[in-house]
Amino acid sequence: MLKSALALGQDLKEEGTDIGPRTIIRLERALSHWRDTGEQIVVAAGMSPRHPDQPCLMADMMHDWLVEQGCTRVAVLRNATLFNTEGELKAFFSPTNDVIVGCRSSIISAPWHLVRVRDQVKAFFGREIVKDLKWIDVPLNVMSRKDRILEPIKRLFFLSTKHLPDETRHRLWHSGIQTLNRVGINSSY
Repeated sequence: MLKSALALGQDLKEEGTDIGPRTIIRLERALSHWRDTGEQIVVAAGMSPRHPDQPCLMADMMHDWLVEQGCTRVAVLRNATLFNTEGELKAFFSPTNDVIVGCRSSIISAPWHLVRVRDQVKAFFGREIVKDLKWIDVPLNVMSRKDRILEPIKRLFFLSTKHLPDETRHRLWHSGIQTLNRVGINSSY
């Protein structure tokens, strides 16, 4: 049975017209994972609210980059309702996705990001799925100074709000993001 690996996005270029260098580092790891295993690579990042002139879904940009590098097994999910890790995960694990062939097998991201991703998968989809997945880390995707500050805050936010209804947690998340944007901090990169 064919397996699928979700490659999580991270950044766009400042103007929002293409994927950024940190996302490319993750995609390079996804490309080598595909070459090593044959797993279909899945991308699901959507439209950034910070970039009103973004020409297309971030997932489409990621797809195009992978195809340009020779990857022949890439699926684009266009149903992420949030522009964050939660949106990508929920799109990937949605039972209505007919784009994903076979089983959901792996998640590809930075080692420091996968800590929070595991928390989210466990909370949304169950402990057993966490055990069944392969966690493909991208060691070259090291934490920036800003990541060292924001990632623990993002994880703490998730752990302290995971029991709230999605709508409430999303409203709190967006309020926090808007506050960061007003003071000139982009929470994604």
